[in-house]
Amino acid sequence: MEQEHLRTKIIKYTAVLVLISAVILVSSTIVVVAVRKAEERSYTAYVDSLVNEYRLRFQEQMSTDFEMLQILEALMEKGLLSREMVIADQVRDLAPNFSFYKVGYYAAGTEELEIHLPGSDRPYAFSSRPAEAQEAIRSAWSGENAVSQVYEENGARVVTYAIPVYQGDVVKGALTGIQGLDEFYNVINSVTTAGDKITIFWTKNDGTVIASSEGETVLDDGERMIASAEFPDRSDADREAIFRKTIRWEGTSYTLYCASMGDNGWNLIYIDNGKDIHSPIYSMIVLVVGAFAILFLACITAIIYTYRNTKKDNRKILSLAEQDQLTGMDNLSKFQWEAERLLAQDTGYCVAALNFRHFQYINDIFGKDQADELLVETAALLKRLLKKEERCCREKPDQFYLLLGETEEERIRERLHGIMEQISGLTANFHKNYAITLYCGVAVEQEPQDREELGKRLLAHSEFAMKMIRNGHESEIAFYDQKMHEEKQMNVMIESSRQEALENGEFHLYLQAKKDLEGGTICGAEALVRWIRKDGSMIYPDRFIPVFEKNGFCAQLDLHMVELTCQMQRNWLDQGITIFPIAVNQSKLLFYQEDYIDRLCEITDHYRVPRKYLVLEILEGLAAENLEELNQTILRLKKKGFQISMDDFGSGYSSLNILSGLEIDEVKLDREFLMAMGTNREAKQKTMMRNVVQIAKDIGIRTVAEGVETEADEKFLQSIGCNYGQGYYYSRPVPAVEFGERFLHGDQ
Repeated sequence: MEQEHLRTKIIKYTAVLVLISAVILVSSTIVVVAVRKAEERSYTAYVDSLVNEYRLRFQEQMSTDFEMLQILEALMEKGLLSREMVIADQVRDLAPNFSFYKVGYYAAGTEELEIHLPGSDRPYAFSSRPAEAQEAIRSAWSGENAVSQVYEENGARVVTYAIPVYQGDVVKGALTGIQGLDEFYNVINSVTTAGDKITIFWTKNDGTVIASSEGETVLDDGERMIASAEFPDRSDADREAIFRKTIRWEGTSYTLYCASMGDNGWNLIYIDNGKDIHSPIYSMIVLVVGAFAILFLACITAIIYTYRNTKKDNRKILSLAEQDQLTGMDNLSKFQWEAERLLAQDTGYCVAALNFRHFQYINDIFGKDQADELLVETAALLKRLLKKEERCCREKPDQFYLLLGETEEERIRERLHGIMEQISGLTANFHKNYAITLYCGVAVEQEPQDREELGKRLLAHSEFAMKMIRNGHESEIAFYDQKMHEEKQMNVMIESSRQEALENGEFHLYLQAKKDLEGGTICGAEALVRWIRKDGSMIYPDRFIPVFEKNGFCAQLDLHMVELTCQMQRNWLDQGITIFPIAVNQSKLLFYQEDYIDRLCEITDHYRVPRKYLVLEILEGLAAENLEELNQTILRLKKKGFQISMDDFGSGYSSLNILSGLEIDEVKLDREFLMAMGTNREAKQKTMMRNVVQIAKDIGIRTVAEGVETEADEKFLQSIGCNYGQGYYYSRPVPAVEFGERFLHGDQ
């Protein structure tokens, strides 16, 4: 009976679908005609975008090559790279993407090498260079970046890049690099982001083909077709657009799309025969027409298929909603539901949050496939080790939750250690020696006072306990306890009362002295914040700064400290006291705010404090994120008169590239350097400090060493030429008023 009813429904649905299809087919004929016209416009725009994409890639390759020469030029200008090194071809290993196979240096106007190395057989003399290369070098002598026309050298087709080398504002010479055409071949042979690959001709302005993406063979008489097209000269503004010209060739129409490459006279040309590519709208037309043609059969098939597979699909949807697709475990939602159900029957359970330590390194070392396999093996292991009424799930990529039927701490530790040891041994399956370590947070309530949402509470507490485990190298287990509860409450208090504390003036300015190691006098200070509550209790920065960094309040607090600093400096100036620069930490969030510099200037202008007395300290981690954008902000700050210092150099992201790439005035060496004194790392740390100080001096950056605590520290810093010292040896952080009385009234 049910089947007959279903069959009747299908017949009715089919009749309706046939009628609807007839109406749609008539309507579609009208639509297709209109869409076809739109398709022609869309097709032209689409091809324009493809050709323009090749032009942009071509120009990007040229920009990359110029940037490599400009790096060498900057090193020469700063004295870090000599002309002898350039001519002797000793710069090849300066960068992994160095692609020039010859570089040279030509003194301005001499038309010959300024330096001849004894015994060198490199044909770098200006007179021996091809005319194309000579023209590019002369352009560089005139102060312009240039790239030559293509020429042959030693049997290979090459171009010469040339950029001016300055001494002050005067061009002293030209730095050149000879580049093969392989990178350009790769560009014109590449596939576009849309997935199309078209035949691109790289030509001179007179139509001569330099190369094509078809290699040595030119498809369909392309050279002769391009020569017959006679592209007109265009203005600079017109060169940005794609020029199109339609020609007849052997009875067939072809459209030539031409993208100008600029002043070098190069063009990229695509000969369109209407067969190689189709615009998205064309595909839509084909699909629409085809879809209407088979709509009737498709609809009937869909109805029958849907009927037969409804139950199967429902099971699959349920699986997606409740299971982790990689491991097949329950997901967090299903785990929470199961945990609440089991805890409602029996509270004798604990929840453990289990996480791999440095799982990203496992991804990097073994690759994503083996890392995923490790997670799958871990899931299978956990399922085998758990009892019938216990549950587990995978939440984050490397985090698992366990519901264990245990409440005694010793028994919980025993089971978790066993689980963690077996997971650590899984790398043997991959024949790897990498030691996997895990850490685990556990929450258990022996006699819960409130059973409502007990599962959610245990989940939250176990994750909190897990996060309280500091970075280490061994597997660890932490239990949520009263101390963690108090710390959590403290975090809640910090989070909720931060704005009120700011408005009530509870954030106080403390200063720590900075000493000139050459002159022997106190010459500056660092501004530090202390939170002193109304009841007189003090909260130190290591408690509230991590919370503020997470919620973004650091940006507001840092500007407040700038204002307190300027306010104190104004008071000293009004008293006729000579002041010196004070460094104030600046959160990275500030550098992403458009009005950051304007707000700084408003503060200094309000208190009438010369900006040279404010040193803005940034962390090196900010430089690692976006060096170029940061440099732009730094240059704007320096133009306004502020000084810039990089704090905690050596604490995490340390890179000499960052140090040399930033336009900073000062670098502060992290206290970790001096903390190694008296340990087996002392000799290495001293060597590193000596070299960092020397490099900073060579590139014109002041150095400050933090953590100076002994006379021996000071003498060592003086011996290596460090400019300034800061630490308890000179003064602990003290209230700003006390600092002024000690160091600004001659009581040093």
